Amino acid sequence: MKMGENGKKIIIMSSLLSFNSYAGEYSKALDDKRRIVIPAKWRFEGDETETAYLALPNANGSITIFPPKVRENIIATVSGVKLSDSTKQKSKQKIFRKCEDLGCDKQGRIALSEKLIAHANIAKDAILVGSGDVFNIWSPEKLKEWDECDAELIPDKDLEILGL
Repeated sequence: MKMGENGKKIIIMSSLLSFNSYAGEYSKALDDKRRIVIPAKWRFEGDETETAYLALPNANGSITIFPPKVRENIIATVSGVKLSDSTKQKSKQKIFRKCEDLGCDKQGRIALSEKLIAHANIAKDAILVGSGDVFNIWSPEKLKEWDECDAELIPDKDLEILGL
């Protein structure tokens, strides 16, 4: 919050929607209430709102966490799906029915539902992995499997695949 003209408090929305870059890897443990701490450098002003993040169980066995700007882009994209396009409407519904809204508490923790934890097979320990515009939450075992399934890829090949 910031003081505006005439002493009124205003919320700077640009900070809520600003781009965060998620890089690195962090090992974290779930507490007894299924909460996990988001690294401080990954947090942003306004992430305490209940809908700050969008969580999606990923087919690779992780949980993909979308920040507000990416979430906004996803919503804008799927909002253009015509009601008459039942195939796309069904795909949209299948994806969003699995999504969950998340927000941080004052200690920077997000609470993961039992469904998300079961999907990612997280017992106690988790690994948060940055993927640029989003981050993923993995169980150590599933991340190891994921890393080994394409261990033959070399960094140059990964860059080529991404068109970088």
